[in-house]
Amino acid sequence: MVAGAIGQTIVQAWAAIPAAGAIMLMIAGHMARIEVRAAPLARRRIRLANGWVMLFVTPLLAAGLGLFDPRAQQRAFVLTWTMVAALLLVAIVLAGVDAGLTLRLARREMRRLKRDSALAALQDVRDRRKAAAKRSGAEHGTG
Repeated sequence: MVAGAIGQTIVQAWAAIPAAGAIMLMIAGHMARIEVRAAPLARRRIRLANGWVMLFVTPLLAAGLGLFDPRAQQRAFVLTWTMVAALLLVAIVLAGVDAGLTLRLARREMRRLKRDSALAALQDVRDRRKAAAKRSGAEHGTG
């Protein structure tokens, strides 16, 4: 088409729609793997919610790029891109929540590992003292 002509979308529909379908299949596969992954429930829920948001955004992107002519279908074009922007903002917020939760869980795990390590070290010291006391008692004839 001639640049600036009515009936011109950003991307041809024959490219945008199949690409969106393939991307949606990849997102769905990613979501299926999240379901079976051994991860904390809160993280799985956030990531699944983000997956659903991406599943909604993808066809809207395809429509905004390949179906709506910005000059001939202004209302649909603007509405579509407004929804895309809003849903992308939701996805970014969910990603931030996921990152924050990941940091919180990592800190909690680090505290647990430090506590377990300290308890193991303390038990090791106690065992060594008992062994030393037994050796000392055996040397002095009290064992």
